[in-house]
Amino acid sequence: MQPVFNFQGSAALSVLAFLGTGFLFAGAAGTALYLWLRGRRGPARLAGAGGMAVAGIYALALLGFSAAAREAEVPPGREKYFCEVDCHLAYAVL
Repeated sequence: MQPVFNFQGSAALSVLAFLGTGFLFAGAAGTALYLWLRGRRGPARLAGAGGMAVAGIYALALLGFSAAAREAEVPPGREKYFCEVDCHLAYAVL
């Protein structure tokens, strides 16, 4: 049984998206904290809401891709590939 989404070859893109989301969230949180400490409560709330929106969109994408994925049963003697950032790993059931 083949998976619904085949992301082999796009591991680097996945890592970049993950890191980009982290930087966006950290930037929004840092901006919100800076503005809050400077007494600018309105813009601080807006930056905080932007950070929460980034986290929410990431969570929805994670749950959506997880829900759309199918389980794959690996028969004995066949290999299961895991696509990593810098290499591909294959495991076999013996």
